[in-house]
Amino acid sequence: MILFSVFFTQTYWYNKARVLEVLVKKWQGEDPDSAEMVMLEDIANQCPLEGGKGVYMARGILAEYSLEETLYDDLAKCTPVTPRVARILNSKISVYPNPSQETFFVKSSSLIEKVVVTDLSGKLIYKNKIPGHQIKISNQGWLLGVFLNEK
Repeated sequence: MILFSVFFTQTYWYNKARVLEVLVKKWQGEDPDSAEMVMLEDIANQCPLEGGKGVYMARGILAEYSLEETLYDDLAKCTPVTPRVARILNSKISVYPNPSQETFFVKSSSLIEKVVVTDLSGKLIYKNKIPGHQIKISNQGWLLGVFLNEK
């Protein structure tokens, strides 16, 4: 049985995936390297409305390695609401079943113009321009893994 996890490449899912990679290394006893610390700082300095849970997760990891408290001005980072933030807040998107076997569905309250699926390294796995509000995608033949799905 092969299971697939599918996530959206909107900034907040991308951030969460990157921070989880650092957390897995941390759980294995490895500290983040300098490139990962820079990445965590970039994520931590984003507006949480756009960057999502990954922003808070990155801030938590950075707090463990900092000798001083860092304050983040989310009000300044999130004001004014950009069109992208407004679109994210208004978009209702779901992927199910997740994880999936053989097929999964992408459903949105707004029109889906295309679906792009990549692996975590950015390698293209699937791309199709299928307009609609619900799209069925076959993942037969895909390797086991976590995938990013761009709406």
